[in-house]
Amino acid sequence: MHEGRVQQVGSPTEIYEDPKTPFVAGFVGSANVLHGVVER
Repeated sequence: MHEGRVQQVGSPTEIYEDPKTPFVAGFVGSANVLHGVVER
């Protein structure tokens, strides 16, 4: 939960291997979050 909202539901393996939000990724230790801008 983050700010009173459930961020993701799934098995521990699903959440670790495919976090759906940056918060979940940071919470479970998956720190490889890339930020970028798509340019044409």
